[in-house]
Amino acid sequence: MWKTAALSTLLADAIRHAEAGIAVSQSQQALTAKHLERLSQSPGFSDALLLNGQVPHEGERLRQPRLAATLKRLAEAGLDDFYRGELAASMARDLEAVGSPLRLADFHAYQAQQVTPLEVTLQDATLYNLPAPTQGMASLMILAIYERLKAAEPNSFEHLHGLIEATKRAFILRDQNVTDPGRVPTPLQELLSSENIGREAANIDPQHALPWPHEPAPGDTIWMGTVDSQGRAVSFIQSIYWEFGSGVVLPESGVLWQNRGISFRLILMICAAWPPAVNLFTRSTRRLPSLTMAAPWFMAPWAVKASRKPRRRFLTLCAVRHAASAGNHRTALAARAHLGKPAPT
Repeated sequence: MWKTAALSTLLADAIRHAEAGIAVSQSQQALTAKHLERLSQSPGFSDALLLNGQVPHEGERLRQPRLAATLKRLAEAGLDDFYRGELAASMARDLEAVGSPLRLADFHAYQAQQVTPLEVTLQDATLYNLPAPTQGMASLMILAIYERLKAAEPNSFEHLHGLIEATKRAFILRDQNVTDPGRVPTPLQELLSSENIGREAANIDPQHALPWPHEPAPGDTIWMGTVDSQGRAVSFIQSIYWEFGSGVVLPESGVLWQNRGISFRLILMICAAWPPAVNLFTRSTRRLPSLTMAAPWFMAPWAVKASRKPRRRFLTLCAVRHAASAGNHRTALAARAHLGKPAPT
């Protein structure tokens, strides 16, 4: 039986932590010190995330009373207050004061949408993910291309090479096509057709890597997910782009603003080697985020439709592939043990 909980119950722990404070972690101390020169110039950062103007030390308690008050207001007034109530008006005033182009009308115009998911058919299942502007197309394409390569042994050269090359090809097509839904140059479902997946897989050299046109960058986003025995899934990701997002903490609400606008391009092209600027900044344009719905990778019954073989087996194999591709060999071994398969040597 499905149950619901009051918003005040769901936000109670967050309110308590904001009021009473949290213990500063080692990484928070280190990252604050590392980026202090830049972050201290961001409006509101020093007041909210430093202690007496200094980098907080591990174990010290950091309190955020303004954020606690904001969460209490949401618990009482409802979440729509964030977009159309007093909280929205407060944030719009503060954002304008610090130079943001966001206005109250932008908050009011926001509306969640119900969309038709993208889908791709594999040998034993159909997988679904979200359309533009998310990276759902890339996630589905990686799995579909990789399946065509038929790499049999996890953690083998063929397995890792196949995942890496499938990811490169999916990302190249992503960068050329995924943007605001109203500006997508090629229908994303067409890119997931069996014919296109076959072409991409056939173009992978089993012995050589495709040159990558971008400088490698370190990754820093984590994802956590769980599914219970009744199929109820939780997919959790905390990502505000860079450790402290934009570094801007609004004075009235105490809300720290993200920095995902960095994914926009502000110019059409610098040189002919660049792909077309599909994520060009314009007002009200939704840009490609670095996020994708992760639950289809990890045993989400609502995201996978099995066709012939048992769903549990297929989904656990997905977990093996995802865990191994992420370098999480302990999770991969646990998934193989669940299948009754021996660990790879």
